[in-house]
Amino acid sequence: MRRSDAECANLETSVDPIEGLATDPFAGQYITTWLEDHKPRQARLSIAVRPGATGIYTVTWTAFNHTTLFWGEAMIAGDLLIGDYRNFDPF
Repeated sequence: MRRSDAECANLETSVDPIEGLATDPFAGQYITTWLEDHKPRQARLSIAVRPGATGIYTVTWTAFNHTTLFWGEAMIAGDLLIGDYRNFDPF
């Protein structure tokens, strides 16, 4: 059987909560939805510029009860943000 996973995200805010300034096109808070075992899942996705790294981002999916689900890093490739994530804290 072929597995097909899809994810979509809607921007919740693109304002840096600390600085109160608009950030780059990817950084922000999103509500994201995906299919897992044929069931819809939803969480908050935070994309933030990684401090001290140009073009590198941290990505974190958090359940609405504030439990962290996934952690990862991403980078810009053309017009896309491409990343890797895992369901454990690597740090």
